[in-house]
Amino acid sequence: MMSVLEYANDVGVSTSHILNLCEKLNLSATNKDDMLSEDDIIMLDDEISLEDKEIEEEEEIEDYEMKKLNVLKDSTNDKMKPKVVSNKTKDDSKFKMQKKQMCQRKILQTVKSVVLSEVLFPKIK
Repeated sequence: MMSVLEYANDVGVSTSHILNLCEKLNLSATNKDDMLSEDDIIMLDDEISLEDKEIEEEEEIEDYEMKKLNVLKDSTNDKMKPKVVSNKTKDDSKFKMQKKQMCQRKILQTVKSVVLSEVLFPKIK
């Protein structure tokens, strides 16, 4: 056994909601300090789980309808928008940047090899 207040805190709903459910289910609890029997708690648990399922179903229906609307909206927008010709400047700049980096690496390798060869094989005069 537990009070309406304890039960409301346990299931995470307001005491007024629990009292409304008690009235709907013809249970004897009328205020937050009234005690609930185990049978009362079982009936309330069942009713709350039914409410949760109904809410989930409504949310699923709303999600489905929103997705359907978005698909319809996207398909109409695609037909109305002119196709944009891609601008190759981004691709060109990316290519140029990669080419520059490749050249810099090549120059660096050449400089390293020249320095290394001079250290290993000094010129004799």
